[in-house]
Amino acid sequence: LPERSVRQITALYYAAATFVDEQVGKVCQALEEAGLRENTHIIFTSDHGDFCGELGLYVKADVPIRPLIHVPLIWSGPGVAAERAEGFSEMVDLAPTILAAAEVAVPVALEGRSLFDTPRDWACAEIADIAWNAAARRYDAESWYISSVDERWHYLHATRPGYSALYDLAGDPHCHRNVIEDNPTVANELRARLLNHRLAAKPAYQDHSLASWAEFREGAETAQDYWRD
Repeated sequence: LPERSVRQITALYYAAATFVDEQVGKVCQALEEAGLRENTHIIFTSDHGDFCGELGLYVKADVPIRPLIHVPLIWSGPGVAAERAEGFSEMVDLAPTILAAAEVAVPVALEGRSLFDTPRDWACAEIADIAWNAAARRYDAESWYISSVDERWHYLHATRPGYSALYDLAGDPHCHRNVIEDNPTVANELRARLLNHRLAAKPAYQDHSLASWAEFREGAETAQDYWRD
C-alpha cells in the first residue's frame, strides 16, 4: 500500500479506539451519577484484535497470532484491587470469573478458571479458515489453526501442511521469524501440550450452519421447523 493509505488506515484505527474509549467513559459517568459505580463490575475486553500494519497485514486474518489474540482485559469493580495481573487468560475464563464475583457456584462442566485464582502460565487460542458453502448453506472449515503462547514461545499448529510455526518471543516479540526448523524438540513439546489441552476440554461441539445454531439455541426438535421457515 502507498504510504498515504497506510497513514489513513492507521489514523482511522486509532480514531475508532478513541471513539470506543469515549463511549465507555459515558457508561462509567452514568453509573457514577446514578450512584451505582461502587456496586457494579465493569469488564472491558474484545473477542479478537485486528492487524494494523503488523506483519504487513490489516483487519482480521485467519491466524491466531499475537496482534489478533492479545486483547484488552480490564476489570473494575467491588473488591478488585487496582493492579496489573501477570500471567495469561483465555476467553473461557470470563464466565467462571463473573460467577465467582457474584458468589454463584461454577458448574463443574464449565470450561475456564476464575481470574481471581492462580493465573495461567500459558494460553491457547484457535481459529478456523472458513469458506461459505452455498450449496449446503453453511460455513466449512478449510483448515484449522491453534496456538500455544507462554512467556518464551508462541507455537502455531496448522492442519494445513507447511503452515505450522514457532516464534521465539525472547528475541522476536512480534513474530517475524519462524524458527520451527531450528527447534523441533520445542515444537513437539508444545504440540503435545496443545493436544492434551484439547482432549481435556469439554466444549459444546457444533458446526457453523444456521440449522446447527438453531439446534443449539432452541433444542434439536425445533431446528427443522426453524430451517423450514
